[in-house]
Amino acid sequence: MKKIYIVHTQEQQTTLEHIHYSQLDMVSDASCDNINIGSCLDYIPVQYRITILQKILSKLRYNGSVEIDGTDIVEVSRSIYYGGLVGENICVALYNGKQSVDSIGNFSNLLEQFGLHINIKQINGFSYYIKATRNG
Repeated sequence: MKKIYIVHTQEQQTTLEHIHYSQLDMVSDASCDNINIGSCLDYIPVQYRITILQKILSKLRYNGSVEIDGTDIVEVSRSIYYGGLVGENICVALYNGKQSVDSIGNFSNLLEQFGLHINIKQINGFSYYIKATRNG
């Protein structure tokens, strides 16, 4: 069983299983049983986000799973609107090195369009978590 973790900075490459998204060519297609993307996609410029995601998913075996988390823009916006998030806290939630954020709904739809089955969808505060399986 091969499991990899996708990271967005070179400093996060603490083991051989931690792959920087720019080095995905080192991983064979359909060779991974589990891929943990974490919040890496939040730190990738929006114009490259879909391309990187497709490349990551190409490394997943049939019946393999992928785990993704990130900042949910809908939840952040809702909190700003209702006054629960103000001032500098908005910058921390939305920026803080992030270059693109999405919502759990949009991201779930995107994964389904790529042929994955959503197993788990959760919101916790401003963060979402999705676990999906590649259909075999």
